[in-house]
Amino acid sequence: MRGIWVSVAVEPPEGMSRVLAHRGPVSSGPHVFESPAGAVHLWQCAHAAPREETGREPWRGRFHTVFDGCLYNREELSRLVEVPPGATLDDSELMTALFSRWGAECLSRVNGMFALVIWDDVEKRLFAARDRFGLKPLYIYKGPRVLAFASEIKQFLPMRGMDVRLNARAGLEFLVAGLTDHSDETLFQDVLRVPGSTCLQLDLKQWRCTETLPPLRRWYELPEPGSLRLEEPEAVERFRDLLLDAVRVRWAQPGPRGLCLSGGLDSSAIAALLTSELERSGSAADRLVTFKAYFDDPLYDEPHLLKAVLESTGAIHHRSHCHGEDAMNVLDPLVWHMDEPFGRASLAAQWMLFEQAEELGIRSTLDGQGSDELLAGYMSMVRAHQDDLHRQGAGASAGLSSRSSLPVAELLDGRERYSWLTADLRERAARLPAFEPNPRSFNLGELCGYRVFHGDLPMMMRHNDRIGMAHGVETHVPFMDHRVVDFCIGLGGAYKIIGDETKYLLRRAMQHLLPPIIIKPYGKGSYSSLEEGWFRGGAGKGLKEGVLEVVRERPELFDVRAVEYLAREPARADKEVLMLLWRILCFGLWMRKFRVGS
Repeated sequence: MRGIWVSVAVEPPEGMSRVLAHRGPVSSGPHVFESPAGAVHLWQCAHAAPREETGREPWRGRFHTVFDGCLYNREELSRLVEVPPGATLDDSELMTALFSRWGAECLSRVNGMFALVIWDDVEKRLFAARDRFGLKPLYIYKGPRVLAFASEIKQFLPMRGMDVRLNARAGLEFLVAGLTDHSDETLFQDVLRVPGSTCLQLDLKQWRCTETLPPLRRWYELPEPGSLRLEEPEAVERFRDLLLDAVRVRWAQPGPRGLCLSGGLDSSAIAALLTSELERSGSAADRLVTFKAYFDDPLYDEPHLLKAVLESTGAIHHRSHCHGEDAMNVLDPLVWHMDEPFGRASLAAQWMLFEQAEELGIRSTLDGQGSDELLAGYMSMVRAHQDDLHRQGAGASAGLSSRSSLPVAELLDGRERYSWLTADLRERAARLPAFEPNPRSFNLGELCGYRVFHGDLPMMMRHNDRIGMAHGVETHVPFMDHRVVDFCIGLGGAYKIIGDETKYLLRRAMQHLLPPIIIKPYGKGSYSSLEEGWFRGGAGKGLKEGVLEVVRERPELFDVRAVEYLAREPARADKEVLMLLWRILCFGLWMRKFRVGS
């Protein structure tokens, strides 16, 4: 649980430790090294005392690492670098030892979530990398004469000479389709996101801050979908063993722990595996602690499912409650911590759940995200699979695509699709390339691999990190253990959708550990429909007032009259209009909060 900063030819801005105190109140550095490209500054904050206070000197020698994240195979890595018996290295020191021995190739040996920057003080090289699936954040600011890396974008903004401006293309992609985190661009001009599984190396003997950055390099690739062929019994057993170990190593992290429990299959599977492991290890007295956000609507609360899993696991359960008005009340801190706007008002429920976890002293949680992508749990993926089967039977031209998240209608509430934008932005919006969450040319196995890096999952990983860090809680995602991911993608489309059963492999793996009511496929309410109900009800007034205030502040971006027309009566607006109004509100509050120029 850390925050990091590295800069070349510019000092860290004043007050950064205060801006990033939620990631760790104790800071070390900055430590300064000389290079031909300018002074190199390394800084990090953490929730533990810096290593200097333990009597060791981590900033001497050739390699120096700033690190955010968690290494799940620390014992194995310690053996690889031959740590003496009884000695311990923290994660930064361990990554330094690994890199000094194997260079960038050491990343393939790591099971963990991380963002890191390593300085080689002999060769004067910087190496930056992010974990396979982008669970921990890392950003780059490339100014005219300076370079900086940081855990959060807000760290860059007080820098001398930084012009905080909107990246118009990324802004339109968010406003039109709710997209963020799908490329290396952010909504801030000149601020890049280091995508998951990529790295960057700079030789500061040769490269200068006035030059263009070299391209990021992928250090990890998914296996070829369908490259792993197993009979069903072996596939089920191996999957269950891999998932169990992924859960085990994440639960082994120090401090009070809990599980975010929805009552659905994914988090219930983690609960069942944890209960089984606690009983096997003789730690049954260490009862599982669970948390759930409630909406006071049985369609989303699923009380019958929750009751079944709590009875089968004996877990201690904590409840938080979230309604539409709450989404408006917590919007301000959410916008600040997220760094970029977000398309889902229901994130308020996650925020309030983590508030409760912080109050109870929880330091880490487990979450069931990632299963839908790996095991084809989304209904849009089921429809895409059905389209594929239909085309295979009736020819490649048969079947209608159900795969674009961008609106296909020409009109929005009776008006031209982009009438709510100013004239020049309407033209730019119309030229945006269509984003397809389920590309038509992909089979089911390829689609699962594609969704690991595109669509909702990268956004959810950012949301996890920001909301967790805002409350001093580290979030761990067992389904995104690279061993689990590689296994599921290697299977291709096998054992994912069988008849009307999605996530078939997970259901078979859990059939003796979970009650039948959890295993059985069932229809589930969508969060977009929940949000629609909020905006038609108690949150509608705040949505309308907030949107009108935003567009009047930004007439250079929005057609005020057109937006006033769309927002005239939220209780009667259709879902697409309501989701657009939310994005406009969140976007405008983000621009205001971070003083973004257009």
